[in-house]
Amino acid sequence: MSPIHDASAHPADDPQAALDRELSEQYDAFQALSEAQGAGSTYFNWGYRTRRGQSYAETQERLVEAVFTAAAPAPGDILADVGFGSGEQDFFAARHYSFARLHGFNISRRQVEHATRRAAELGLHERLVFHHQPAEHMQALADASVDRMVAIECAPHFDRPRFYKEAARVLRPGGRLVLADLAFAGWTGDLPLRGDEKLRRMGNFDHNRAEWEVHFHTRELRNINRETVPGCLRSVWHVLRGLPRIQQSSHRRHWLGLALTSQIMGTGLLLRFIRYDLIVLERR
Repeated sequence: MSPIHDASAHPADDPQAALDRELSEQYDAFQALSEAQGAGSTYFNWGYRTRRGQSYAETQERLVEAVFTAAAPAPGDILADVGFGSGEQDFFAARHYSFARLHGFNISRRQVEHATRRAAELGLHERLVFHHQPAEHMQALADASVDRMVAIECAPHFDRPRFYKEAARVLRPGGRLVLADLAFAGWTGDLPLRGDEKLRRMGNFDHNRAEWEVHFHTRELRNINRETVPGCLRSVWHVLRGLPRIQQSSHRRHWLGLALTSQIMGTGLLLRFIRYDLIVLERR
C-alpha cells in the first residue's frame, strides 16, 4: 500500500486553519456515510447532464469525463488531482486515459485512506498515489514535475491565490490546469469578499480570473450552468433520502448541510448570481 503523506495547510494559529479543519471533518464524515451506505467508492460532484434520462451516477461520471478529456493527458504524463473525493474519478481516469502516474491530494484523511486501499486492491497503487496534503501545499511534488492537473468542484474550498501559485510551482511551463469551478458572477462585485471566509474562498469570478492569470494563460472558458443545474438539484433529494439511515448527530449535521448547500447553489445557478465553468489554463 502506498504511503500516505501528511502536511498542514497553515500554521496552527492561522485563522484559515479552523476552516480547513472543518472541511476535513466534513469530508471525513461524507466518506464515512458513503461507506456505511455501501457506496464508499462514489463520485463527489454534482454532475454534467449531456442527455435526458441519465442516472445520477452517470451524470456525475460525465463531469469527470469532461474534465479529464479537457486535460488531454499523454501516455508519459504525470498528473495531479486536487480534492479527489473518494478517488473514484481517478479510478475512472486510470481505466480510460493513458498517463504514467497520478498524484491525488486531499485534506480528508479518511478519503485518502479509502482511495489508497482501493488502489492497492485494484493493482493500481504504483499508478495512483494519494497524499493527505492540501492543494495549497503539495509537498509530495517537486517544482515543474507535473504535466496536467485537475480540480473538480473543490477550488471554492481553497485559499485561491495560494492554490494558483502552488499549482504553477508544480506544473511545468506549458502544463495544463483544468477546473470544474464555481464562483459568484462578476456582476456581484466585491460583495462575496465582504462575507465570511467560505464566501471569500469561493470568490467573484472576475477577481478569481485576475488571480489565476498571474500564473496562467486562459485557454478555454466554458460556462456549464445549464448542464450542471439538474445534477445539483437532484443531489438534494439524493442526500435527504439517505438521512434516515444516519444515527450520529454530527454526521446528520454535515449531511443536512450538504443538502442545504446544494439547494442554495442550485438556486444560485438558476438565477445566475453563481456561475459554474469548465476552465482550461496553461502554465505561463
